[in-house]
Amino acid sequence: MVFLVVSRLLWLDADPWPLLDWSSGIWTDEGFYTYNARNATLFGQARLDGFNNANLMPLLDLAQRLVFGKFGVHLIAARSLSVLASLLALFFFWDGLRRGFGKRIAVTGLALLGTDVFFWGYSRLALMELPATLIHCATLWCLSLGTSGGLVIAGLLAASTLAFKATYVIFLPVPLLALGWARRKQALPYVAGAIAGLAIYGALWGIPHRAEIAHMTNFYRTRQSQPRSVAEAGRCVSYALFGSQRTNKRYMMYCLETQAPVVTTLGLIGLLGVGWRRRKRDFLWRALVSWAALGMGSLMLTRYIPTRYFLLFLPALAGLAAITLNRLPALWRLWRTRPRTRTIGLGIPLFFLSSHLLAPTLAPLFGAGGSEWVAAALALGTLALLVARGKFRTMPHTHNVLVGLALLLNTGFLGHWAATHTTRLRDASRAIGKLLPPQAVVIGEAAPLCLENRLRGVPVFYPGLANDRDPLHELRPDYLLITRVPARLKYWNRVAPKVILPTNEVARYVVGTEPLVLYRIPQEASLPVDGDRSK
Repeated sequence: MVFLVVSRLLWLDADPWPLLDWSSGIWTDEGFYTYNARNATLFGQARLDGFNNANLMPLLDLAQRLVFGKFGVHLIAARSLSVLASLLALFFFWDGLRRGFGKRIAVTGLALLGTDVFFWGYSRLALMELPATLIHCATLWCLSLGTSGGLVIAGLLAASTLAFKATYVIFLPVPLLALGWARRKQALPYVAGAIAGLAIYGALWGIPHRAEIAHMTNFYRTRQSQPRSVAEAGRCVSYALFGSQRTNKRYMMYCLETQAPVVTTLGLIGLLGVGWRRRKRDFLWRALVSWAALGMGSLMLTRYIPTRYFLLFLPALAGLAAITLNRLPALWRLWRTRPRTRTIGLGIPLFFLSSHLLAPTLAPLFGAGGSEWVAAALALGTLALLVARGKFRTMPHTHNVLVGLALLLNTGFLGHWAATHTTRLRDASRAIGKLLPPQAVVIGEAAPLCLENRLRGVPVFYPGLANDRDPLHELRPDYLLITRVPARLKYWNRVAPKVILPTNEVARYVVGTEPLVLYRIPQEASLPVDGDRSK
């Protein structure tokens, strides 16, 4: 517990581990999703322009305003909410497993989830995922109580995820799937709680802000997530399961297997083949299976999968891994007598593990695309022999060895971050604050990197989310802060051709893998260009 707490608090204003995600969101999105709370604290008004993140996360926005009002606006204050949420989530997760499966499985699950590189990494960033994950873990704890009151509160909590992160509402049917049709009468308390929660959210927030919420969610759904055809949906599933370096936006299984191999493989084994006879345990196991299956299945059908989205199902996967580790002797006996169960329950998880571990090794010989096929073929052939003819028996200390391996890998990642950590994000924000006049207005996709200064930074999202129709004319900014990404440069060259010039460049900062460039905006550039751009 000391390690779990200290590792989250140590150097809290440092940059995230660069290998945590391929997406630049770990560098920019903290500013986007603390935007309203920062405005309210520094400027006395939350809604200053067309981007209002509170529409998507009203309860989290309220918590951010309270923290900023008490401790000030800076990275440590913003990230402290995620630290607290992660520790509370671990408590509810541990106690839920303890109630349902016993202390041994609970401690194993706590160790696996608490040190997991993704769960740990995002517990130190001011994003929406950790507070929403806390609600899921608290819901699991309520389900473990086994009472009607617990089911009612579980329904209320599951519905409340709409006020933290809308996609997390996919958890709503999990308890219903766990109960099944045969025990449908027991679902009534949960359904009542969920309906009450949805009604409260709708009356207090959803209906009054329905137009803005619909606009924002439609942007994220159509621009980032939703496949545009059945064929593209099939490609999304294929990339999520088998893709690697060449399909980095959709490489879910590759990323899980290369950075969290023990939890992922054991979790998949639990997802595919572990059952319980006791009624209470059977219900919680089914809840974990439904949670993991719905979370992973929904992400497979999306076009954009940054690693922070894994938190949608990661606690369930860690719980299933802990159960699997403590059921290995029974699994060996089961697999020895049932070849079909062995093929599904062991062969499929080990196939994903071996193929994704082989792909990076083979990439120099066969290229990024060819290595995927060669690795899959080698893994399939080897596992066919293993699964068909392998002899399975109880091995001494298997549980401790696998838990030790998971902890060794996880602490290795954490140690690499600790030895190489930087503070470029904090330093760039402070440097910009000292460089520019106090009343300066900064716009751009990187403008919300202002958590360590007092400037007004206005995000510009394109195409179609907020502040993108004619930002120079409508916002009258003084400076532009952008990343040198070709697609974004194309937009700014169209909207602000008189700004993206070497003569206007003020400073450059390296944050993550992308350079940030700060431009001065000449007064004449704020006038409309090529006619009226607002139409």
